[in-house]
Amino acid sequence: DNLNTFRTEALCQWVEGVIDSPWPPEAWADCYHAGLQIEAGLPTFLAIDVTPDRKHAALVAVQQLDDDRLAAHLVDTWDAVGSIDDLQIAGTVAEVARKLQARSVAYDRWTAAGIASRLAGAGIPVGDCSGPAFSQACDELLGAMSSKRLAHAGQEVLTEHVLSTAKKYTSDGGWRIIRAKSAGPVAAAVALAMAVHYAVQPLPRATVIFA
Repeated sequence: DNLNTFRTEALCQWVEGVIDSPWPPEAWADCYHAGLQIEAGLPTFLAIDVTPDRKHAALVAVQQLDDDRLAAHLVDTWDAVGSIDDLQIAGTVAEVARKLQARSVAYDRWTAAGIASRLAGAGIPVGDCSGPAFSQACDELLGAMSSKRLAHAGQEVLTEHVLSTAKKYTSDGGWRIIRAKSAGPVAAAVALAMAVHYAVQPLPRATVIFA
């Protein structure tokens, strides 16, 4: 283990900052774009994430800009003393998805399958982004951030969640955001990675064939 992990796990010491952050220093700050707002009409990809304890949830939108950058927006968050209400969240997500004409709503089947089922039943396109797909999503978010293809408006909660994330390496040599060792709730960061995963996929283009 690295020094911070050893201090935390073996010595039970509090370590300032994030344990093994996935992001290069200042990468998130370098993607800041003042005044960035959600724009109707842009290709939009949503993602909803719920923490395993069901006390927090976050809805994130990623839009494809004309200059090939990806604009990240925290749309809504939910907090509960007991357990969040799937029905309420599904209703809000469906409303946002219809308003922005979202191409898809990504979700983790281990934590948000109930919400996704309600969305699918209402005719909202959903996409599972769990398991290996989530590891790929985390790497795609890292790539977008490192290349400054990601843009954000510096929203406080989104920034807090992104900077609170911790990294875990997987058995196949990849990595993913890990909730357990992150410094607080990271639902918005997880949702951001899932939304980026769908936003970086090539959009289908119409083909015209002249006979």
